[in-house]
Amino acid sequence: LILIRGSLSEGETEEAFSLSGGSRVPRIDAFFLKAAGFDVPSEGRSAFAQEIDDVRVMLRDCSTRSLVMMDELGRGTSARDGASIAGAVLETLAGVPVKG
Repeated sequence: LILIRGSLSEGETEEAFSLSGGSRVPRIDAFFLKAAGFDVPSEGRSAFAQEIDDVRVMLRDCSTRSLVMMDELGRGTSARDGASIAGAVLETLAGVPVKG
């Protein structure tokens, strides 16, 4: 599992953390991208509800050979709630057995 963190602030650099001690980029079987969400009034869903559903599908369907990218996870929540959601998702992704 590799976590890449970028910043929008001037003077800060991007950081990459490898929880495995090293990494290689293998072939992937699926690519999951979660970007900014929007309300879906026709379905009676808020942006947050849509986002959580997208994350649920990613966590359900990802495999050891999937590439998962998420941006603005927990947007619209408090800082504490957003950090809790992001932490829980990272813990779940870290639990997917990684080959290599």
